[in-house]
Amino acid sequence: MRPRRSRVSPWGVAGIAGIVLLGAAAAGIGYVLYDRERREAAGRRLSDVQSRARDRYAELTGGRTRAEADLEERVRQAIGNGGAAPQGLEVVVEGRTVYLRGGVSDPAAVDAAAERIHGVPGVVAVVNLTTAARQEAPQRT
Repeated sequence: MRPRRSRVSPWGVAGIAGIVLLGAAAAGIGYVLYDRERREAAGRRLSDVQSRARDRYAELTGGRTRAEADLEERVRQAIGNGGAAPQGLEVVVEGRTVYLRGGVSDPAAVDAAAERIHGVPGVVAVVNLTTAARQEAPQRT
């Protein structure tokens, strides 16, 4: 006579599956904790790629890149360091070139501002396209 085969209870199967599941979860958590440096490096690379894609999209659609906006802000601060900006002066930044446009009453003030702009880090060229504004002559009666 053969001994009767014992059946595996469903609770035993559930217990073994639970132990396997806990082991897999522990291994996954361990890998995440172990590989934290690699994840952070991948996140930095992804962030850099996204930033470059946004800048390139802005260039292609005629928008302004973040670098141009930052450079324009620094240029405006440099102009303001010498006092108030000349009346009628328009500052446009394209790439790393600064264009000064408009009709101004004091061309010497624009020249001084252009010299200060040359000292701003990131500025390659300053193009002065300003004109002398007409000063109203007193009317005779």
